[in-house]
Amino acid sequence: MHLTLDHVPFAWHDLDEITAEFDRLGLTPDYGGVHDKGVTHMAVLGFDDQSYVEQAEGTSRDRIYRPVSGTFDRIEGE
Repeated sequence: MHLTLDHVPFAWHDLDEITAEFDRLGLTPDYGGVHDKGVTHMAVLGFDDQSYVEQAEGTSRDRIYRPVSGTFDRIEGE
């Protein structure tokens, strides 16, 4: 069986902070924009084989999100 890796999602509470840290390490991501439902936005660090690291953050600081099955869902009652 041959498996390939498409991308690795990486959620962080501050997209600017995590992209700056990757940049400090010599890995400069590009801003990718807001996801289609507007709940998160992301930056992408692409590689020559078309795989990439996706860095994501919630778009609203007044809401609390948690990763659930690879997506961000609002926590009940918040």
